Amino acid sequence: MPIGIVGLVAARVLVPESRDASADRSLDLLGLATSATALFALTFALVEANRYGWSSTPILACFAAAAAGLAGFVIVELRSRRPMLDLSLFRNGTFSGANTVSLLSFFALFGVFFFISIYLQTILGYSAVRAGATLLPFTVVMTFSVAAAGRLTDRIGARWPMAAGMALLGLSLLLLSRLRLDSTLSDLVPGLVVGGLGVGMTLAPASSAVLASVPDDKAGVASGVVTTFRQTGGCSGWRSWAPSWPHMSPASRRAMPGSLPPS
Repeated sequence: MPIGIVGLVAARVLVPESRDASADRSLDLLGLATSATALFALTFALVEANRYGWSSTPILACFAAAAAGLAGFVIVELRSRRPMLDLSLFRNGTFSGANTVSLLSFFALFGVFFFISIYLQTILGYSAVRAGATLLPFTVVMTFSVAAAGRLTDRIGARWPMAAGMALLGLSLLLLSRLRLDSTLSDLVPGLVVGGLGVGMTLAPASSAVLASVPDDKAGVASGVVTTFRQTGGCSGWRSWAPSWPHMSPASRRAMPGSLPPS
């Protein structure tokens, strides 16, 4: 909370407001309703799929509602005189590509944190505090690499830092996919370090690319779009990566290759 408060004050004092001076100050109620319906249905389906079952009627209905809501949102925005989101922005390859990178990077980020935290506590028997400390290499490297990637983007543009970041993320996921039930901290650290570097290399360049690809008066909308893509990717990531083995019986775990002997 202290960091959040400082951020709010700093934004209020240092960041200039952006407004679309050409648009009426009216709320796109239909666009808001259809987008909210689509995102709520998608989020509910992803979060509750394990409880209800991925092929259950409620979850399939939610996925259908999400698809219908998205289709309705597109139709509404295309026909609206003052749309909440100008869909023509997606014709810009930089805008679309950077948003896709943001979605995929948060898909990996949330998935890794969710998967590894459960793995550390459920399989390796770490306490919550020790599990959090074990993830510090990821967060520390990410923190420093975000700043470095921002400076690199100012010099050479966003394309190559984003490409390098996504490649590093892929390598990180490959390393983490090789974890076993008897892995040690030395097995974890390389994947976490590479993953933190990969996420850090994508965050700042992706944001810069999105904002640079739109007119100044669309900066607020563009920021909202990239945030939505990131949160949707994160929600999809932690559910799609949610491992099934924490719910296995002890006998099933012992039967897995590389399993630890019963304590």
